Amino acid sequence: MSPWRRDFGFDRAVPALAVGATSGVLSIIRALSVSALIFVGDLEPYAAQGTQLGLVSAIVLGLVMAFASSYPGTIAMAQIEPAAILALVAAAIITLVGAGGDADTAFATMTVAIAAASLVFGATLFLLGAFWIGNLVRFIPFPVVAGPLAGVGCLLVRGSFTTLTSYPLGFEHLPSLSEPLALGHWIPGIAFGLLLWFLQRRVRHYLVMPTVMAVGIAGFYAVAGLTQSDSADLRNHGYLFEAGAGDSHWQPPWVFSTMPIGRCSPKRCRRSAP
Repeated sequence: MSPWRRDFGFDRAVPALAVGATSGVLSIIRALSVSALIFVGDLEPYAAQGTQLGLVSAIVLGLVMAFASSYPGTIAMAQIEPAAILALVAAAIITLVGAGGDADTAFATMTVAIAAASLVFGATLFLLGAFWIGNLVRFIPFPVVAGPLAGVGCLLVRGSFTTLTSYPLGFEHLPSLSEPLALGHWIPGIAFGLLLWFLQRRVRHYLVMPTVMAVGIAGFYAVAGLTQSDSADLRNHGYLFEAGAGDSHWQPPWVFSTMPIGRCSPKRCRRSAP
């Protein structure tokens, strides 16, 4: 048997295609989750554009790793952890611009902040690889590694509550989070997260997450149909993203070059850095 047929036979092609399709679905889920965490408050009308940025970034990342990685078969996906830090930057930008202020300026500033953070991160990794100094991570103590991870986890939980209820998790907001309307938002979210965590620990299969997500989405709209709630009702009650400000439909990547980047404030970018 030729090496080509041995490497790309039917018995390997089907799992490879399934894993690739699953990774694509997970990339879409991550783009939506990151957008929901970052683009909140005054930036919520731009959540659709934020999702587009995430999807375009996932496409570029996947293609570059697939064709340029030194390890064949590498699948790369964006991590959701940095979104917790970017959510803090977004909150700082909104504060500097002013609540209810110029939303276009806030969105342009946030977009430039994301691009700058991505370039610095990529340049750092490139320098580590170019000068063969990646082994320096061996000298980083475990508390230094685990501490920030625990902090990011807390920020993700806090950001999830903000996305679900518009109230950050905290003692000062406990009365608001205990209201019946708020309970209807965060209790299903927590229950769904616990179910997904339990199934992923019990069932070791790559289709667990996309299957649970598909069932969850179908169940959500089934309940919406039973209660005769249309998309406008769901949006008004905070279950869906708000309608975008301006054009919120899909736009090709080059369209973002026409957005008002000139309205970005470098001073606000520097002052909003955590």
